Formats: sequence, C-alpha cells, structure tokens
Amino acid sequence: MRWTSIAALLLTASLATAADEPKKELEPFQGTWAVKAITRDGEAVPDEVAQKLSLIIKGNERVVKDGDEVKSKGTFTIDAAKKPKQMDVTVTDGPLAGKTYPGVYELKDDTFTLCLALEGDTRPDDLTAKGGSGRLLQVFVKAKAKPEEVKAPELRTELLARRKADMTARLKVLELLQMNNGKPEGEAAEQFQKLVAEVHEMDAKHGEWLKAAVKRHGWPGVSLVGKDGAEAAFALAQHGGQSDLDFQKKCLELLAGAVKAKDASPVHLAHLTDRVRVAAGEKQVYGTEVVEKDGTLEAAPLEDEAKVDERRKEVGLPPLADALKQMRKQRGYPEKK
Repeated sequence: MRWTSIAALLLTASLATAADEPKKELEPFQGTWAVKAITRDGEAVPDEVAQKLSLIIKGNERVVKDGDEVKSKGTFTIDAAKKPKQMDVTVTDGPLAGKTYPGVYELKDDTFTLCLALEGDTRPDDLTAKGGSGRLLQVFVKAKAKPEEVKAPELRTELLARRKADMTARLKVLELLQMNNGKPEGEAAEQFQKLVAEVHEMDAKHGEWLKAAVKRHGWPGVSLVGKDGAEAAFALAQHGGQSDLDFQKKCLELLAGAVKAKDASPVHLAHLTDRVRVAAGEKQVYGTEVVEKDGTLEAAPLEDEAKVDERRKEVGLPPLADALKQMRKQRGYPEKK
C-alpha cells in the first residue's frame, strides 16, 4: 500500500465517542491537528507525505485531509480511565471503511499521540510501532491558527509599516527621557528637541496619509485590516491627527461607529476621546491624557473625576492610579509626593 493511503488510513478516520460519553473528554481533541510524524512497523512515513496531511476534529467526528482533499472520515470511542488510555477508531469513509482499529493514546499539551493495531484485534500496550508489530503510530500537534484574513491586505501592510515607524520614533524619545530622569539637559536637551521635531514631522505625514486612506476605505476596522491593522489606524489617528483637530474629530466619530459595530476597540475610543477633548480645551473623560505637574505626571483635568475609574472599567482600562504609576515609571518621572 502506498504511503499516502497508509498515512491517510487512520489519520482520516474520524474520531467519535459514544453518545453518552462526557463532552468534556472530547474538548481537548477539538480543532485542527498537523502531522508531526507517522511510523508503521518501524518504518517512518516520509515527511513530504506526512506533513501534507491534517486531522480535523469537530465534536465526535474527525476528517483527514491531504491538502484540501478529504481522504477519510470516521468515528472513535475513548476510555480515558484505562492505562494507557484507550481509543478505538472506526473508519466510515475511505480505503478501510467498515473496520474498527483498537489503539492507545496520549494527549499532552498540544501533542496528541495515537498508536493503532492495523493487524489483528490485540490492542497495543504502549506507544511504539516497531518492525513486525503491525502497528501504526501517529504524532499530531495542534495546528497554528492561519494568518488573519482581511479585506484590505495592502492597506493593512501600509498601516503596520507606518505604525512601526511611529513606535520606533517615540521609543527613541522615551529612552532619552528615561536616561535623563525625565529632564534632559545640555546636549541631551538638544537631542531631545531634535527627536521631538522628527516625531512631529512624521505625525503630520502620517495624518495626511490617513486622511486619504479614510476617504477611500472608510474607517480601518478589524474586519477591513485585522486587529493589528485597526490598532495601527487608531495610533495614527491619535498621533497623526494632532495637527488637524477637525480631522481628528472625524476619526473619533468614525471610530465610535466602528466600536458600536464591534469592529474596533473601546479602549482606543477612550484614548481618542480624551485626546480630542484636551486638544479642544475641554476636560477629558477617561484620564488617559497626562500633564507635568509638581515634577511628575498627573492626569489632565477630568470631568466628574470621582467616577473616572468606573468609566475606565467599562471600557477595559485599569484604575487611573495604576496607569499613572506605570506611565511615570516608563517616562522616568518620580511618584507623586
């Protein structure tokens, strides 16, 4: 028998439990498994054959595929109380349809190992498939999730590139502040001013680019550019929109709509809300904007300050005191005296 059919043989045999078996015993098996190795009678299936196969388990069913082609289906029963744990695989569709194969298995973290008796009715007593044993040993690993599918991949790529540049430039400023305890002087002060000027220039360019992108695509939400792309869009609006308050207000309006549609993060909306309010000379709502006061950082003036932590909790932000402590540490400022 060719390796492809042997590998697909019980790989493709779907796993299913008896109807009265607790569902919790099936939970660890759910999902897609990639093939790590297959051995039959002491002989390894070539990697180029094995690694094309995948095992998909849903509920009490399992399907084995060779690429996109379904090779086999089946059902299984398990007895997790036995040592070693037992599994019987019945092929319902495929080369060996109509036959049940006794086996033993081990499920540890993201690795699933299964040893089945291909010949005879004697159940294996360990996880080996030595020459002449008539056994098939299969080792699976939980498949990594596929890259997030987005509607506008090119837009996402550009957003991520600009976000990376944004972070790199700001980290240089942050590092300089940390090295100088928040107050660079002399040459460090000159370097600080130069870095800040570079950040402002970059922000302006990113703002103009984002304005054109929003006009063309609408707000870059998760469904359009993925979670990382949506985060990048928020960051560019937060930073790049500072030179154009009217545009930043428009971004806030669009982001609010995306949050309502569950296509963007409430945390991002909270930050942009405060940024726009402070820029407009108003009190902020969530305390995400800070000012230097008495030698350290404090939240900019707040609306209904007594309830700020309630509002922060609603959107997923930590208590304001904790956030300020972390921010002071990051930027090299002392704690409030």
